[in-house]
Amino acid sequence: MTALGSLDTSPTEYPALHWHLTYNHFPAHPAFMVPVAAEALSKARQGQWSGRVQLPDGVQWKDGSQDAGVMDLCDTFHLWDMIDEDEA
Repeated sequence: MTALGSLDTSPTEYPALHWHLTYNHFPAHPAFMVPVAAEALSKARQGQWSGRVQLPDGVQWKDGSQDAGVMDLCDTFHLWDMIDEDEA
């Protein structure tokens, strides 16, 4: 397991996700997307690949919906290295 793979998506671990979304992306993802990334990561680790995550008010996915698929969010936020193969 990698150090990122051991990341717990509890609110106390949000700083690591915040760092990832802002410093590993250009342009940076806004801080209000950290809970969205955390929920997507949690669902992915539970194998809920067909799950959906509600987006914050005023944010729409590319298709205009108010939610986004777990796999799409993992792609967009580059979360794959944070998911251990044994968890997925």
